[in-house]
Amino acid sequence: VTLSWTASEQQRSRILWSLANRRGVDPNAFLDPRNRDPNYLLINELSSNSWFQEVQCISQAWSERFGSQVGMLHVDVHGCRNPP
Repeated sequence: VTLSWTASEQQRSRILWSLANRRGVDPNAFLDPRNRDPNYLLINELSSNSWFQEVQCISQAWSERFGSQVGMLHVDVHGCRNPP
């Protein structure tokens, strides 16, 4: 299963990041807080975060399908499209 931003979310983030840099403002102030990196969520933000909810839903579905005693591993891969 792959979770990623939509093309419009990616474009919106690129535009806002560029605008913040041109104005000399912290880009994080411009970005949509709903699209924050899930690795940096606070514990009290988890239940309302759509990424976390989706991972939790997948985990629940797999537990129901394969049993709760079967181990699961979540792999979080980061990278760039064309590495040097």
